[in-house]
Amino acid sequence: MSRKTGLAALAVAIMLPTAAWAGPAADAAARSETLLKAGKPLQAWTTMQEAVDAVWNRMPLTIGKALFVVGDPQGYGMYNPRENNVFKSGEPMVVYVEPLGFGHKLVNGIQQIVLDVDLILTDRKGKELLSREGFGKFELNSRKKNREFFMKLTLNLKGAPPGDYILVMPIRDRVRNMKATVTLPFSIVK
Repeated sequence: MSRKTGLAALAVAIMLPTAAWAGPAADAAARSETLLKAGKPLQAWTTMQEAVDAVWNRMPLTIGKALFVVGDPQGYGMYNPRENNVFKSGEPMVVYVEPLGFGHKLVNGIQQIVLDVDLILTDRKGKELLSREGFGKFELNSRKKNREFFMKLTLNLKGAPPGDYILVMPIRDRVRNMKATVTLPFSIVK
């Protein structure tokens, strides 16, 4: 095999995996780039949303972020993380969660997001201490397919003895019938 033939074979071998990646997301992103270069930023933005939709619609319900926070979150990404997961007995615990990949249901021109959260409290060995189905219900109605969506849950384990615990929160998407679980270890001290 000549050096030229070897390089051509290598180029084809390198290109094959890249071609397999092409699809609706890559196609929309490429069209968006072309529109941007043509000086059409609004059309580029709209077309890029097609790429985001293609990814979103294929991803399972996913938890992008879940953590204990200080105070009340004021909106998506508008929270103050706690320095640790250690709480005094009776201190309220505020959990901030950013789900991704949830479904949207179009009803009379309105996009609906519907998520339910259950609560399970275990010790560090996994022994279930408390379980509450339907602990939180979150719904959003919008004329847009919102993706910036957060959930705030507040727990108060007043009377719980000091110790190490695990908070497990199964989250169900009622639109796409999918499930994801948040697991947060924490401790209670006197």
